[in-house]
Amino acid sequence: MTQRDTPQAINDRATEWVARIDAGPLDAAAQAELDAWVASDDRHRGAFFRATVAWRMLDRASALASREQTQPVVAVDPAFEDYHRPVARRGLLWGGGAMAASFVAAALGWRMLAPRPLRIQTAAGEIRHVPLGDGSHAALNSATLLDVDMTTTSRKIQLEAGEAWFEVAKDASRPFVVSTGEIRVRAVGTAFSVHRLAAGADVQVTEGKVEIWVVGRERQRVIVGAGARMLVSTLDGPRPAVADAAGIDRSLAWRDGALEFQGESLSAAAGQFNRYNRTKLVVDPLLADEPVVGRFRIHEPGAFAHAASTMFDARVQTGPDTIRIARH
Repeated sequence: MTQRDTPQAINDRATEWVARIDAGPLDAAAQAELDAWVASDDRHRGAFFRATVAWRMLDRASALASREQTQPVVAVDPAFEDYHRPVARRGLLWGGGAMAASFVAAALGWRMLAPRPLRIQTAAGEIRHVPLGDGSHAALNSATLLDVDMTTTSRKIQLEAGEAWFEVAKDASRPFVVSTGEIRVRAVGTAFSVHRLAAGADVQVTEGKVEIWVVGRERQRVIVGAGARMLVSTLDGPRPAVADAAGIDRSLAWRDGALEFQGESLSAAAGQFNRYNRTKLVVDPLLADEPVVGRFRIHEPGAFAHAASTMFDARVQTGPDTIRIARH
């Protein structure tokens, strides 16, 4: 372990980042550096979360002290949210995460450092990457709604709508369970996605394995391993798992802001773009079944349309809120 890898060094680095964000928005280079640092180690994610929580609570404690309030303090929501958002602007500069945390503990009590339930939501076309505070990480697709409830004995995620991918930190003492309707997906130290459907869910496992069941059908619990996906019906329970590692990688390209196709129809590909963009793609019925191959940026429907026009000898007609791909 190098000096930069020690817990104290990681905590100090996390606090430095929080202080920089508090001083003002990061420029593109600094934001990229922060993103890389947080993504490089689960300990970095956890330290950044703790430092952000401590900073916000320190700020709240300072404000309360300045007003000489004596009524009980109500804890603010912890910083589960995307670390791209700036933290409170009023904090005091402290020398390290340990000092800030100890001050907060003395002023507010350790019980206030426990995470509270949180709701995370993405708008249509929005994709967010969110540290969950326990070392886990979630990526939310367009129009997704999550309720997160972390306690000392459990980690519960309620997927109300949309799709999310989870990279779960190992903690056997606190089961990590995603619920969507009557469907339950349990994991410890793994990575997987859950897409809520009208009558069930699509579960895709990218690492490790998960346990899946439907409430009321607990005897039908099944284990799904990495590289496999499973459709789960609320009425009929889990269907046979399908091994499709390459297909899973393509379907989860949205995490990187991309859409990847390997033979899907042009109409289906256009439908995927329309999930993310106000400008809608309209496909000529004569071209609807043409197969599409390639990787494209989610928010560039125009570039996709022009690529399709080249592939299929078609023309592109651009309107105020539509892009039509039509036969010549």
